[in-house]
Amino acid sequence: CVGVALMAQQQQQQRLVVLGGVQDETISDEFLHGHCLADCYRLEGHRFLSLGQLDICPRYNAMLTAISDTELLLYGGLWECGDDQYTLSDLHLLSLAGDEITVKKTLLEEPGEARNWRTMKPTMDSDSGSDDEDDDTES
Repeated sequence: CVGVALMAQQQQQQRLVVLGGVQDETISDEFLHGHCLADCYRLEGHRFLSLGQLDICPRYNAMLTAISDTELLLYGGLWECGDDQYTLSDLHLLSLAGDEITVKKTLLEEPGEARNWRTMKPTMDSDSGSDDEDDDTES
């Protein structure tokens, strides 16, 4: 569930860059809380090296495409806040310099509620999935 880009480098070397994902936390036997990420990693050998965290809305299932040796395009993805899920449609130009990745320019702003992702708080609905309270009664 991460954005992945394979970048060509000089001398026919290639590098793999991944962004985002979801980290799940088990709250109870019946409740799992997912936390979206904005972390970036580069595959080097057999291990991933951190490139830092982007100052964008955390996400998973994003599209990440290399457009040069040092630039990537990041488009959309999904973001979760509590039980709510938002489809993102923003577009960012990312710059990869050495062991750091940054947002060089936002090409398309995210419209709507997801734009305020820093201030939104997840809601823990204790009645989650129990909409059938009256199912045992006949009418």
